[in-house]
Amino acid sequence: MPTIQPTPQEARDAVNIFASIDVLGLLGDTDYPGASTIEQAIKEFYNGITSIDAGLRAYAMTQDLQTWSDAKGRYEYSGVWNTVIAQAGGRYKTFASTSGTKELLSKYVRLIANRGDTQGWKLAVNGSDLTNTTPQYLTEAFNLSVKARPSQWLRWWGNSITPFSALQCVIGKITNENRPQDLAQLQHQQNVSVTYNYPSGVIGDSTYHTSTSVAFSRMGQLKPDNTVGSKIQYDILFKLVDPQGDVIASFQVDPEIIVI
Repeated sequence: MPTIQPTPQEARDAVNIFASIDVLGLLGDTDYPGASTIEQAIKEFYNGITSIDAGLRAYAMTQDLQTWSDAKGRYEYSGVWNTVIAQAGGRYKTFASTSGTKELLSKYVRLIANRGDTQGWKLAVNGSDLTNTTPQYLTEAFNLSVKARPSQWLRWWGNSITPFSALQCVIGKITNENRPQDLAQLQHQQNVSVTYNYPSGVIGDSTYHTSTSVAFSRMGQLKPDNTVGSKIQYDILFKLVDPQGDVIASFQVDPEIIVI
């Protein structure tokens, strides 16, 4: 059965939701229970897979997932962890919403949408979310609410704010809140790779390079019977991937869609 895709006009009118992810901050966070950092929790998961060579696992536990290269000005993925991930047979660490990662991810994930589609922030504010200043400012607000019409298409894009990191996040799928099933109010959910142009370099002081690349996104269409005025709570499943495209870990956050 062929995948149903938006018409050119529907694609143009789609709500674009960009998820900016601080990969390095996420890996280095020290608040995840049971491990010194998120990266350590990932490493310990793979150390527990006994089908991977024991000597390889022991050595890998002494190595960072990626290390900074002064010569190249970027982080490079560790060869030993490339081997470990390859031997894991597709198994990877899943950080469930019930294990404290929703609160943790609020520090490292921001969602941005088209100006006309942005409703505002969905907030559950407590004292720790506000600065001790006058006026007070929010310190952690990531659950962007977007507006969408019944039958309108939505596109979710992963966008790293640490582009020199070898490890990156992609959006795996859009699911029901706290459930692994596809979002019930969304149909025709699919992966979409789109060719796009972006400024990539400078020549002198007044001319610039524009390059073409391919961006990965997740797309779906709101079902036509969604009730206007309703709020759809959902989860975005993120996957942390290595340069070869292998999944290392997964996370999730929980924004909302307001049907207009």
